[in-house]
Amino acid sequence: MTGNGNAAAIAAATKAAIANPALLTNGQFGTPTILVGGKKIDLNDSKWLSNAIAGK
Repeated sequence: MTGNGNAAAIAAATKAAIANPALLTNGQFGTPTILVGGKKIDLNDSKWLSNAIAGK
C-alpha cells in the first residue's frame, strides 16, 4: 500500500472489518463476505441479492 494516496483509508477499512464480529465465520475473517444492514448474508441462498434489494 505504499505510494497509494488511499492507503490510510484502506488500512482503516481493513482494521474496522477485521474487528467487526458480524464478518467472522467460525472466528475467522474471509472473503467474499457481504453485509446488509449489519447482518451477514448467506451466499448459499439463491435469493440473497433480491432479498437484499427488497430490504429483507
